[in-house]
Amino acid sequence: MISDKRPDDGSSDEAGPSRHENRWFHAAPTIPTGACWTMSNSRVMVRPCDEDIPDMIRSGRDQKEGSDMRYLLLIYTEEIDPSQVSEEARAASMAEWTEYTADLLKRGVMEAGEALEGTETATTVRLRGGEVLTTDGPFAETAEVLGGYYVLKVKDLDEAIAIAAACPASKTGSIELRPILALGEEYQQAVLERAGLAGT
Repeated sequence: MISDKRPDDGSSDEAGPSRHENRWFHAAPTIPTGACWTMSNSRVMVRPCDEDIPDMIRSGRDQKEGSDMRYLLLIYTEEIDPSQVSEEARAASMAEWTEYTADLLKRGVMEAGEALEGTETATTVRLRGGEVLTTDGPFAETAEVLGGYYVLKVKDLDEAIAIAAACPASKTGSIELRPILALGEEYQQAVLERAGLAGT
């Protein structure tokens, strides 16, 4: 395995637990809004699925009227150094996130959700010419980075947008909603057969 580590840019790399704390919770009043493909008035990015997909996949994705829709809610914010956030601000932010997540659970619209460590902990992996190349850090340098996500199960896009607009990070960052592609029973059965789990 080849490790393609980034050259030293002169930035500080002091050890300490604060460098590995989840950073997407920390609000900052001057965070810029990143560019987005489509944006509503509530600064929620909405990117529909590509319609040009195979029939087998489309048949699983197209959901019956009245059935629930599944969306991935992606949270993008500018990274904030936790050491620059006061304990009071940290506690207030955590309380806001706790209330938001608890409300989603109570309403039964959240299937999963996780916060991510800072981008300094990321490893990007590529396969080139049969060799595995790894690079420390995210695959691209951007003003706003992916800090966490929720998996939602809602009745329609309007409900998903309302949930995204209520997300604490929507006030300072950007929230992207992506419909989860249902690949259909035929595909699911093929996967189970390939894994030797069909009929279990």
